[in-house]
Amino acid sequence: MLPIRKRYLVFLLTSLSACHSITGGHHVVSPSALAPSPMHPTLLTSGERGVFLVSENGEALRRTDTPASQARRRADGTIFFLHNSGPLMELRSLTKDTERVVASVPVNWEVDPSSCTAHAAPSGVTLAVQDETGFFINPSGTHACLSLMDRNLNMLDLAVRASIDLATGAVTSRLQYFEDCVVHETDAKDVCAHVPAIRRSTAVSGTNGARKWQFRNGRLHTHESSNNPIELCGQTSIADASCGVDSTSPSGRWIAITLGTEDGDYIHRSIVLADLDTGEIVALDQDGGLQIGHQLPSCLAMNSCVDIVGETPVHWFPGSDQFSIDDKLIDLRTKQLRKLPGIPSP
Repeated sequence: MLPIRKRYLVFLLTSLSACHSITGGHHVVSPSALAPSPMHPTLLTSGERGVFLVSENGEALRRTDTPASQARRRADGTIFFLHNSGPLMELRSLTKDTERVVASVPVNWEVDPSSCTAHAAPSGVTLAVQDETGFFINPSGTHACLSLMDRNLNMLDLAVRASIDLATGAVTSRLQYFEDCVVHETDAKDVCAHVPAIRRSTAVSGTNGARKWQFRNGRLHTHESSNNPIELCGQTSIADASCGVDSTSPSGRWIAITLGTEDGDYIHRSIVLADLDTGEIVALDQDGGLQIGHQLPSCLAMNSCVDIVGETPVHWFPGSDQFSIDDKLIDLRTKQLRKLPGIPSP
């Protein structure tokens, strides 16, 4: 095949000015309450029921009924989220009691292999945001950045990058990936060049060393003795090459341990939570129950722990020892499980 010269396709979509007020008797809070607060941390969730701010004790502080996905909160408290609207994906903003469509992006795209350009087409391939890294607000807060793919990162054939000016609603797009095309890397002037890291832990540095228990070389044991350790790595039927600590809880007391990975259409793994003060282990099984004890969870040996794929969002609640897997929140303070009103945001 002859080398193909790469080009970019850049076009602008006009902003939609539709706006409406939130109705239905929902509790509406001030903009300052929407902003992250170390004194009153909240978890931002989105789903078919809308957008929620969930408090540490489980109270839903705010919501819109618009079906939503991938909600994000800017530093000033403004919430942005995606809403599927037929052939378009709407970016909406939420401030005070007003919800507004900022811009719309087509979801069906075609590629011209001869010029390596992509254009929106009703008969084209349907693209979507595949995981939580595919939508973010850039560090300066001026643009929303979308990575639209036909499949997950392991299997994709086509990806389009779109950046949205949050002040004007103007959309700029370009081909991000196509197998037969060579696409230039982004440069420093690209407002969406730097994908922010997903928050994994807010633990104070060095707190683990002060705990009674430690996780080392795949084993959980006390600092005083490595006798009779709890063997965690090597207990699944899939490869344990990446078995290790995934993240640490905000207090530093709990660690999330990834067990096993499997490559294919998806990357599969299990996660268990270990208490470094007591040596207790908590796991979530596929039936939605918690397995709690000082021994290896039986769901590991039976391959019945909840299956976590590469795109599954897992997060610690801001400032609290609560761990979410998809829309389930494990409260490690009370050893209780509750269902969230949507998927937590990073």
